[in-house]
Amino acid sequence: MRKSNLVFIGLFGLMLFWQCGQDAPASEQEDSEATEESAGTDTETAASDPQKAMEEAMKQLQNMQNGEKVEVVDFRKLKEMLPATLAGMERTDISGEKAGAMGFTISTANATYKSDGKKVEVTIVDGGGVGMAQMGLAAWAMAEIDQEDDNGWKKTTTIAGQKAYQEHNTRDKSGQVSLLVGGRGVMTIEYDGMDSGDAEKLLKGLDVNGVANLFKAAN
Repeated sequence: MRKSNLVFIGLFGLMLFWQCGQDAPASEQEDSEATEESAGTDTETAASDPQKAMEEAMKQLQNMQNGEKVEVVDFRKLKEMLPATLAGMERTDISGEKAGAMGFTISTANATYKSDGKKVEVTIVDGGGVGMAQMGLAAWAMAEIDQEDDNGWKKTTTIAGQKAYQEHNTRDKSGQVSLLVGGRGVMTIEYDGMDSGDAEKLLKGLDVNGVANLFKAAN
């Protein structure tokens, strides 16, 4: 499944969660029964007609955008930010796309790098800076995480002046680094067969400031 499709699914789930919160009664005891029945009906409708539920969620998202059209960065420009080599690894694949539904659009560029049993995938996604898109792309940006166990660790932090999330599995030497760039889009590095310290080398090979400038120019 393409990453852009996963983003839309994530946004859809968040949208339904947000809508349920908005529809909940303030505190009136006598409305609780009717609310439960309504929730049951809504759940049945979403299950029997997911397309209709998705359309409704997207309409709600459009309303949250105040009817403004949000332009995303051309994925071809995002692709230019993915170098031919990264930390000594050759780029083996690069792709990009612009996907949209119900007036909401995301732009994505993706590149894969491989060498000596190591694999790295870098993805840059622009959701246009829409608040709900940021929730779907980088929910971790609204949390504080610092966990560690025998398998590895995960934490929220700041990298290159950007909000970031890191996780590493010490057993299979895999992990990821995600940055909320310019408060608008997300750059994610996923790696296999590497130590956590290698992530710093990967970041040095990417122009984070250049991506931030692209997003800034699009605002």
